[in-house]
Amino acid sequence: MEHNTNCFKVSTLKVFMHLPFIFSNSISDGVRKKLDELILIYNEELKGVVICYWDIKAEQNEGRIISDTPFIHFYVTVKVLLFSPTVGMVLTGKVNKIGEETLGMLVFGLFNGSIGLSTIENCKVIGQGETLSVQSNYQNIKIGTDVVFRVSGLDDKGSILSMFGHYNNEEEPPSSSSSLKGEGKGKEKKMAEEKEKEEKGKKRDRESPKEKKKSEAENSTKKHKKKKKKKK
Repeated sequence: MEHNTNCFKVSTLKVFMHLPFIFSNSISDGVRKKLDELILIYNEELKGVVICYWDIKAEQNEGRIISDTPFIHFYVTVKVLLFSPTVGMVLTGKVNKIGEETLGMLVFGLFNGSIGLSTIENCKVIGQGETLSVQSNYQNIKIGTDVVFRVSGLDDKGSILSMFGHYNNEEEPPSSSSSLKGEGKGKEKKMAEEKEKEEKGKKRDRESPKEKKKSEAENSTKKHKKKKKKKK
């Protein structure tokens, strides 16, 4: 059985901003401060936990002041990376708590998960304190052990996502953090590329026709040199 890696997805979120006047001279700082409040919070609309955001765009050129409220109102859209598990997915958690009836764990080092010991065939809890462990026909589980489980339920009370599941013994558990690191690196690279492209576009817009011709000539020369090197 393959582990489901589709628990991460990219989506676009529309956010209504109501910034205090203190940010009137630094709107971008105010927007980022508000968006930071969404990080690691479950979003009911998108059915996932926001991991990071990028590509912020204002929906209008001007904000509105409604009645006599001391806030600037406007909409922004932003791309977000979501952790969005669903019932039936196979995930891995690192055990951080062993109870009489359940195992507590962290998925990707961030999200709470738990499985009932009743879902582990022929298991028994032995030891006490720091030596507490769960022994079964499939795995010796202690604090820090990676455990594979199938998601059977989700709870998003208080905007914090928790997962419940059943023990899965069909294959060896992968690292509980590798997928998130790989996903994060890919998104970071994509964000950097988009930012670089955006900056180049702004620079071109500011250039005079003469400067644009000069830039085009320089780019053409660079491409020509690269082709010569390849031929050699």
